[in-house]
Amino acid sequence: MAVEKSKVILHSTDRGKLCPNASPFVLKLETYLRMAEIPYTFDTSKPFGSKGKLPWITIDGQDIDDSQLIIEFLNKKLNIDMWGNATAKEKAICQAMRIMLEEHLLCALAEWRWIIALDQIDKIMDMSGITFWFVKKMISRRVKAGLTTRGILLHTPEERFGLLSADFKAISTFLGESSYFLGEEPTEADCVVFGFMAQFVYCAPGSPYEKIINEQYPNIKNYCERMKNKFYPDWDSLLKK
Repeated sequence: MAVEKSKVILHSTDRGKLCPNASPFVLKLETYLRMAEIPYTFDTSKPFGSKGKLPWITIDGQDIDDSQLIIEFLNKKLNIDMWGNATAKEKAICQAMRIMLEEHLLCALAEWRWIIALDQIDKIMDMSGITFWFVKKMISRRVKAGLTTRGILLHTPEERFGLLSADFKAISTFLGESSYFLGEEPTEADCVVFGFMAQFVYCAPGSPYEKIINEQYPNIKNYCERMKNKFYPDWDSLLKK
């Protein structure tokens, strides 16, 4: 028997201009909340939690950080299971795919958004004005330092694109002709897949990653449209004007 669902306060940065949130982790969690039909409110007064991460939530007076830890916490607290008939092997594959997206493909998004196309960031999120100019530069420097430490920027641009774009091939191949990641019904796995794929389909205009999806992996774009229509009928009204 399902536990009655308490209202969640989802803390995050402001809405994005091209999709409801420009953070794949926030979009992942918001998609989860909608899929699980957990009532929530969206709060931007304090975007970062005690660990300096976003998103974070408050539920019944308790604060929880990190999108994955939040999902696991809510699953246990509210007795939620959105895996359907997924096998242990399928869940293991989804675990590996999640780590690929959150630890590897994230590098592609970060480099494009905060280094290569920094001058276009205002098209994705509201970062106008002199204050945000300094914020943009600060984030850009931190991203560059982080990617250098991880070794990504030690490769040539062509090598980086080859390494990172292979992740799209993996997602596209596994998705195949299915409506959702594990078949014809959405599961928890779709929250993270959509959270990340939407950033490249909707929020990376002019990027080589957007181009490769459009030209080589159209099933990813179709998948995003399917998820968008199912879980975000209010998509346009959520966008920052």
